[in-house]
Amino acid sequence: KTFLEIFKHIIFETKILIFSTKINDLSYFIYGLICLLFPFHYSFQISSSIPRNAYSVIESISPYILGINKLFKKTFFKENKIDISDLNILIIDLDGCYIKYFGKKTLPDIPKSLGKPLYDGLNSIHKIKPDLWSEEEKDNNYKIIRILFYEFFIKIMLNYDLYMKQDYFRNK
Repeated sequence: KTFLEIFKHIIFETKILIFSTKINDLSYFIYGLICLLFPFHYSFQISSSIPRNAYSVIESISPYILGINKLFKKTFFKENKIDISDLNILIIDLDGCYIKYFGKKTLPDIPKSLGKPLYDGLNSIHKIKPDLWSEEEKDNNYKIIRILFYEFFIKIMLNYDLYMKQDYFRNK
């Protein structure tokens, strides 16, 4: 469920900051998320680790997925003089295993009828810990995961007009 929440924020182009003291975890996590967008392309800023002197990019107006190679503390923004009061931003703490959304804009939920097959498929794969997967199972499960997301996008895109405000387009 948490993973689908993160994925929803990517789809809706929320600014995303990912903290971890393990630089490899940041890279794998970020680029793994981006791979799941196939057949689409994430066209905004991506960095697996931004240096301290570039933290001002956090206040950017465009969406991004940025990694910060350090332990997340609630005082991070204050200590680095970063104003997030007007930003919609998702914080992912890989070391602490939690996410926190800061912002005024709430995002709609993924329609249950479209999200259920993805959620159920991911749940069935997640029942067995990846550490216990053989190499063949890893390859197969990664392909299944990518197919699940691909099918999810097909369902969304084939039915997208059902979720649009029709009056808006009639009046233009």
